[in-house]
Amino acid sequence: RLTPPAPTDGNVTGVTARPIPPDWRQAIEIFEASPLVEKLFPRDFIRMFTSCKRQELEVFEGDISALEYRSYPHTV
Repeated sequence: RLTPPAPTDGNVTGVTARPIPPDWRQAIEIFEASPLVEKLFPRDFIRMFTSCKRQELEVFEGDISALEYRSYPHTV
């Protein structure tokens, strides 16, 4: 059982906490390698869940955003 830290009020400069992963791929990797996740979920679940999230990520990465579409003709 984990005990959460006390809430932080006011200026949080100098407060140390593990940063949120900067992108989806790193979040998946951190989840997959987490000792806590390994304790909470069966290995098969972790493997299937992370495979699903990687597949979703590939779909999103393959999509061309409206910004990219509008910008492309000006760069070619």
